[in-house]
Amino acid sequence: MSSAVISDADQSAVVAFLEAGTAFGGRPVERVDTHISHVFLAGDRAYKMKRAVKLDFLDYSTLALRHHFCQCEIEANRVMAPDLYLGLVPVVRVDGGFRLGGPGQAVEWLVEMARFDRRTQFDRLARRGELSVALVEDLADRVAHAHGRCERRPDRSPVRQFRFFRTYIGRILLRLRDDGRDISDARRWVVRVKQAIRQHEETLEARRRAGFVRRIHGDMHLANICLVDGRPTPFDAIEFSDDIASGDVLYDLAFPIMDLLHHGRRDLANRLINRYLALTGDYGGLRLLPLFLCFRAAIRAMAAALGPPSEGRVRQVERLERLAVSFLDRQPRPRLIALGGFSGSGKSTLAAALAPEIGEGWGAVVLRSDVIRKRDYGVALDAHLGTDAYRPAAREQVYVAMLECAEQALAAGLTVILDATFLGNDDRAAAEALADRTQGADFVGLWLDAPLATLRDRLIRRGQDASDATVDVLERQAERDLANLSWTKADVSGSVDQSLSNIRVALAMTD
Repeated sequence: MSSAVISDADQSAVVAFLEAGTAFGGRPVERVDTHISHVFLAGDRAYKMKRAVKLDFLDYSTLALRHHFCQCEIEANRVMAPDLYLGLVPVVRVDGGFRLGGPGQAVEWLVEMARFDRRTQFDRLARRGELSVALVEDLADRVAHAHGRCERRPDRSPVRQFRFFRTYIGRILLRLRDDGRDISDARRWVVRVKQAIRQHEETLEARRRAGFVRRIHGDMHLANICLVDGRPTPFDAIEFSDDIASGDVLYDLAFPIMDLLHHGRRDLANRLINRYLALTGDYGGLRLLPLFLCFRAAIRAMAAALGPPSEGRVRQVERLERLAVSFLDRQPRPRLIALGGFSGSGKSTLAAALAPEIGEGWGAVVLRSDVIRKRDYGVALDAHLGTDAYRPAAREQVYVAMLECAEQALAAGLTVILDATFLGNDDRAAAEALADRTQGADFVGLWLDAPLATLRDRLIRRGQDASDATVDVLERQAERDLANLSWTKADVSGSVDQSLSNIRVALAMTD
C-alpha cells in the first residue's frame, strides 16, 4: 500500500497546539491516533482531524480535500449516529499561533463530536463479557431501521466491488509475510473467493436491481459501535469512498456478525441476524451471507497485517484468515425443525436458545409466526393486534409466509426452526412437505408438551411479547382434536434448561 505525508501540509504544529489543551480551555487532552486520523478527547467533546495522507483508497492530501471529507463524514454518520456528530470546526491562524473556531484563515478542519465512554464500545464489552442479548437485539433494530432509510445505489455493481476487494485484499495478504506466518489460508481465500463471486454473480446483481445495494455504514465492526444514552450507536461510517460505502445491506450487517463470531459469541451473532431478519424479512439474501462474512473476516485480517507490530499479531492474522476461508468451506446440511405446541409452552424461548447450537456458521434461522404476523401488519413486534389478525384466512397467510421464508433459508443450506402452534393437520403437513421438496433437507417435528395449569401460569406471568395469546386463547386451543398428531413429544414443563435438554434428546433420537 502506498502512502505519503504531503510536505506542503505539515500538520505537526496544529497537532501540538491541539494536544497542549489551550484550545479547549486548558482541559486535559487525550490523543488517539489511527493511520488516517488524529482524535483529541477533551471534556465532553472529541475532535477528529484527518491526517494529510494519500493512500490507495483515500486522499486527504490537501486542506480542501480534508474539508470536503470532514463534511462527508458528518453527513455519512447522521443516519446512524445523529447525536454524536455535532459539526465542523476550523483551526484558524492567528498572530503567534492558532485558535479553535472563529474568523480567520482556516489551516485545518476538525469534526466535532460528542464524547462517549470508550468502555461502551462493543468490542470492549464483548471482551469483558458484558455484551448482552438485549443490546445486540437493540442494535439489530437500529440497523434495520437505518437500512430502510439509506439511499439506494443501483449504479453500484457488487460483483465489480467484490472483484476489486479480492484483488486488493489478496495482494496484501499474500505480500505481507510476517516471520513464521503461514499464508496457505490466504492462498485458499483468493481461490475460493473467486469461485464464490462467480457462483453468486447473478444473485448479487439481482439484489442490486431489487434495491438492496445502498449507501451503507461500510465499516460496522464492533469497535465502531458504542452506547449513546444506553442505545447501541454505530459511528465512524465510511466517508472517503462512495464505492466502499455502497453495498448490500446484508454485507453491512455481516461485519458485526463476523466480529461476534471472532470473539467466540456465536450466541449473540445468531441473535443479531435473526432479529434483523425478523424485522426486514430479507431471507432471500442468506445465500450470500457466507461470502459477505468471508470478506469481512479478510478485511480484518488485512487490517491486522498492516497494523503496527505487536505480540500475537501473526496469530491474529492467521486466525482471521482461517475464519474467512471457513465461511466458504462449509458443507451445509439443511434441516427443518418445527416446534409446535399450545401457547405458553415456551416455543420462542427454546427456539432462540437452541438456534446457536445447531447448524453451521452462525447457527439456525428462527421463524416465528407471531413475529411474521406483526411484520406483515407493519406494527411493532410487541404491539397488540385485534381478532381480525387471527381469523382463519389471516392465520393461513401467516403460515404461507413463514414457509416461504423457510424455503429461502433452506435453499441457502441453513437449518431452520419453525416456531408456531401447528394445531392444524394441514399446517403440520405443509411443513413436512416443504422439507420433502427441498433437496437434502431433513425434517423433525417436535410437539412441546406441558400441563395446562403450567401453561396458564406462564401466560399470566408473561410480559410484553410478540404473542397476543391469553388464557382464553389457550383454553380454546386445548379443545382442538390432536388425535392425528405424529410429531415427537418433548416435555417442557420444567425450567428452560430442563426443557432444552429434553428437546436435545428428542432431536438426537431423530438423527
